[in-house]
This record gives sequence, structure tokens and C-alpha cells, in this order.
Amino acid sequence: MNDELSRMHRALAFFYVATFILLSIYFFAMNPAAFWTDAWAVVMLFGVIVSLHFAAAKGVETSKWWARAISVVFGVVLLVGFPIGTAIGGYLLYLSIGVWQKLPTHAA
Repeated sequence: MNDELSRMHRALAFFYVATFILLSIYFFAMNPAAFWTDAWAVVMLFGVIVSLHFAAAKGVETSKWWARAISVVFGVVLLVGFPIGTAIGGYLLYLSIGVWQKLPTHAA
């Protein structure tokens, strides 16, 4: 289950990167002068979201408690985006709240 949640976070991160690129092209085409003055806020927003998704993906792979917390927060936030966000958010919550695989411990 952890692998599936990790893949989900990576897929969402790539989705946000693609969305950022498409929005950047659109806004640059509409008003190039305003794009350069206002782009930093959008870069920061998408940068934080993408970084959190990649961090959560890495943490989920190693069964970290904070990765589960990030996954639950993203899942709850996505529930608002009916209908696709609700489905994705519900799936994230399902994978986050379920039983997690523990890493095997090696005897010394």
C-alpha cells in the first residue's frame, strides 16, 4: 500500500508541474509584462506543493509518520474539488489511513 501511495504523490507532483507549465504559457501569452512581475507568487505556490508531494512520496516509502500526516492533509484538501478532486482525495485518504507496510528490520 505504501508503494501505491508513493506513486500517487509522484503522479500528483508531475500533474502540478504540467499545470504550472501550461498556466505559465497561457499567462505569458496574455500579458508578458505582467507575467514577469507576478510570476514569483505562482512559482512559490506550485514549488511548495510539488516539494511537499515529493517529500511525502519519499517519506511514504520509508513509512515515516509525517508523510502520513502530509498525505492526510492533501487528501482532505482535495476533497473540496468535486468530482475529480474528491475521488483523488478519497483515494489518498484510503491509502493514508489504512495499514502501512513496515520496513523489514535486519538482525545484527
